[in-house]
Amino acid sequence: MNVVKEKLNYEQLDVEWIELIKEAKQLGLSFSEVQEFLHQQVASHE
Repeated sequence: MNVVKEKLNYEQLDVEWIELIKEAKQLGLSFSEVQEFLHQQVASHE
């Protein structure tokens, strides 16, 4: 991925998502636990 595209993708991150990830971290959840939860939610809504 080129640098310009990478920067655009980064800038498009939703502030709410960043806050949710920060909250999860404060609660002691690992990134993989959050990722697993999100994958389960997507799978259950398909």
